[in-house]
Amino acid sequence: MHKFFEISSKYLIIATILYVIVLGILTYFKQTFLLLIFVVGYTAILIAISILSFILDWYEHDLEYTNEETEKFLKELDYEELLLYLINEPKLFKGIKKEVMKKRKEIALRMLKEKKISLGLASKLAGVNYFEMLDEAIKNGIKPFSVEGDI
Repeated sequence: MHKFFEISSKYLIIATILYVIVLGILTYFKQTFLLLIFVVGYTAILIAISILSFILDWYEHDLEYTNEETEKFLKELDYEELLLYLINEPKLFKGIKKEVMKKRKEIALRMLKEKKISLGLASKLAGVNYFEMLDEAIKNGIKPFSVEGDI
């Protein structure tokens, strides 16, 4: 289900409760015509929401990074080709970003271990504070280092 509808599902519950209340009032006062219009209108809205949810889910379907063909294709690209491709394929970038962000601490620790980045940059890339990254590095047997000046 599209995130818009996940957020608004609680409002749908409230609307349904109000629907039942209005339905009861209209039935009590024997307003058959208004009752019919109200039921048809509410049903049409629910159908429209379902169709819209389906369309949005289909449109925003993330491409999986784990797709073997996609992964093979991406690995064959050089650095500039990959950047150009990802910039122009936002759906693919969104899928890859989601996968990378799940492993960001692991990746930052690997880069720190290989001395590609400093502890400060590793903590920034991992999305944790400096001291948390220092603890993680020590736990993983990585001797952290700092860089003086610009990188």
